[in-house]
Amino acid sequence: MSKSLLQELLGALDLAVFAGGESSGFRLEGTAPPWLRNLWPQVEVDSGFITAADFSPFLDNFLVDAAAYWEARTGPGLRSGAWLEHDNSGKEIALEATALVLDAQPVLLIERLGDRYTERTSILQKARETVLAYERLNQEIQKKQILLHCVVHDMAGQLSNLVTSLRLIELENPSPRVRKLTSLATLAAQKQQDLINRVFDTFVHELDSLHGYGSKQEEGLDLPPVLRQVFDSFFAPASEKGVKLALEVLPQGGAQSMLVVAEPENLKRVLGNLLENALRYSPAGKTVIVRLSSHGDTVLVEIEDECSTIPHPVRGHGISAFSQPTWEISADALALHFCRIAVENWGGQIGNFPRDPVGHTFWFRLARAEKPPLSSSEAATK
Repeated sequence: MSKSLLQELLGALDLAVFAGGESSGFRLEGTAPPWLRNLWPQVEVDSGFITAADFSPFLDNFLVDAAAYWEARTGPGLRSGAWLEHDNSGKEIALEATALVLDAQPVLLIERLGDRYTERTSILQKARETVLAYERLNQEIQKKQILLHCVVHDMAGQLSNLVTSLRLIELENPSPRVRKLTSLATLAAQKQQDLINRVFDTFVHELDSLHGYGSKQEEGLDLPPVLRQVFDSFFAPASEKGVKLALEVLPQGGAQSMLVVAEPENLKRVLGNLLENALRYSPAGKTVIVRLSSHGDTVLVEIEDECSTIPHPVRGHGISAFSQPTWEISADALALHFCRIAVENWGGQIGNFPRDPVGHTFWFRLARAEKPPLSSSEAATK
């Protein structure tokens, strides 16, 4: 290879080659590349001879380690790692030095990293962000596991002792007044147990979502029959309260083809929680409308009520705030919190908004599934 071709190759690789000289100085081999002239113009004035202390404190410090390497003359080479310098125009230049021994002579390579430095720092930044996100996720999981432990072992255990004590009192043939008081206490304990169960289920499902369990569905779920089943189960409590229930499926002809990504039991619970919430705050004589509609690749479920005020679990918060509840914990708020976890774990969306002039609408949107559900024979052979 000719000397001129070698110089062109070194320039194309953004490399400057220095051979060891006297008094800890180095002499440039060949012609200085443009970036080196802009960075250290004195190199050309001094006929290519540089003393690191006069040009770069970082390079001068690296040469201390390089000197030990050159003296030992072992190993494939010693790299400095990337560092930044500023040229005469104030522009940053990323450099990396390498100490080598070639033909028993110390050699110093200085490379301009260019875009590779940007790519490298970007990868390192993304790696740091990923590590931080992983640490935050682990902390979140640990907090929820501690809370779950408290719910199961502390709250539930004490409540179980209370219920057992009340039942033992009832077996002692107490007076009518004591029996009435124990009945009230038992009822309150049962409500408390229901609240604990809701807290437990909520944390279990949120932990599953943090771990990524159940986030993928291979088969679609036919939504209209599930919705009809839940809707019919609320006819009796709605009639008892004097509230009308109405179901609308749009379009009529496409009802049986609404396959969505969801889990059957949890979907029933989501629908039940939202319907129960609407009925609880609907005055007698009003109507709760459940609407199912198709929108391209998604299916939308809306539950409209005619409450004169916004239901208290979402007043001033909105369903989007359920990821970090800051209000007083109630069964209603936990039920809606579960709805958010479940729908978002299926890749869907959920929200709420006030209606004009009165009322409120809860809605959730689920993605259509590509595959129909397995038949009983297919499921048995799978």
